[in-house]
Amino acid sequence: AELVGTDVENLRDAITGENYEVETMYKEFAEAATKAGDADAAARFREVRGDEAKHRAAFESMLGTML
Repeated sequence: AELVGTDVENLRDAITGENYEVETMYKEFAEAATKAGDADAAARFREVRGDEAKHRAAFESMLGTML
């Protein structure tokens, strides 16, 4: 069914997903929460964004060992 790729393909897909979460999704969520005056939610979104950046870095590191 070609639903599962190689390890390299899967890591690249994961990096793409994490990149979206870091650079777009959680960034925009934090900005929207700040604009709405919800500092607690904004702080949480920034925290989660940082976690996702760590995931991305870990996947990039693993990919680097495979290439």
